[in-house]
Amino acid sequence: MISELKRLNSLFCATAYPVLEQAGVLNRSRMKEDDASGAPPVQQLSAAARH
Repeated sequence: MISELKRLNSLFCATAYPVLEQAGVLNRSRMKEDDASGAPPVQQLSAAARH
């Protein structure tokens, strides 16, 4: 049952993505935009994470 649902999901995505892309509805990236430039934010590592 789960495998059939996964196949349906793949079919829906394969069908929807080209339509949504042509309509200009999709974002360039799924990452949250940081500023007005539209560039994805750069993650900054804390001092503790660098060591």
